[in-house]
Amino acid sequence: MNPAGSGIDRLKSAARRAVRGALDPMVVLLARMGVEPDHVTWAGLAITCAGGACFAVGRFRTGALVALVGCLMDTLDGGLARAKNCVTRWGAFLDSTTDRIADAALFLGVAAHYAQHPLALLRNEDRLADLLLGPPAATALVRDGAAEALFYALLALLAMVCALLVSYTRARMEGVGLECRAGWFERPERLVVLLGAALFGAAAPVMPWALAVLVVLSSFTVVQRVTYARSRLKGSA
Repeated sequence: MNPAGSGIDRLKSAARRAVRGALDPMVVLLARMGVEPDHVTWAGLAITCAGGACFAVGRFRTGALVALVGCLMDTLDGGLARAKNCVTRWGAFLDSTTDRIADAALFLGVAAHYAQHPLALLRNEDRLADLLLGPPAATALVRDGAAEALFYALLALLAMVCALLVSYTRARMEGVGLECRAGWFERPERLVVLLGAALFGAAAPVMPWALAVLVVLSSFTVVQRVTYARSRLKGSA
């Protein structure tokens, strides 16, 4: 057994228990009100997508707080299902599917924010003049700024693809009857990095670095899971 992996697993389990314990009073209240778990799931998705929309318009701090509420509701739906003794395969399927949509909305929001920068140049007469008619130094500055923003937008899209692959590899393993026991950088960790970076604001240089970390660690987790699956599934079908 890997002591480091075991330590990370224990830490993650403790964090989950702490969050669930803090949300237990809300779960009890929702159960008494007759709220269905599916309703909480859909509401959480809508709120998280609203957070992604905030990212798109450059309101990173607001988006992070809004998305955090949506993510906490994603924890509530499972607790509510257990409290009402109505845990179903449909609920698990819906929860997993809406999680993927919510993740995509957040990453697309970040990508949209950065992709808007080159378009803003076309609406700013002074910057456009610098690009087309200005001295070489001013032209290079504007061009490099646009290229940098496009790179960050592509980095956000790559981070989204890697995140979806992490989830897909787990779902595919479970689909062939193999319990996923590999890879520690999952959705909660991704959200901590993404939302934590967003709290620094759109003007801070933190988000691009966070996107790079997300790409690297998500890719590493995908490799871990592919390697684990190969070691367990290699042979005749």
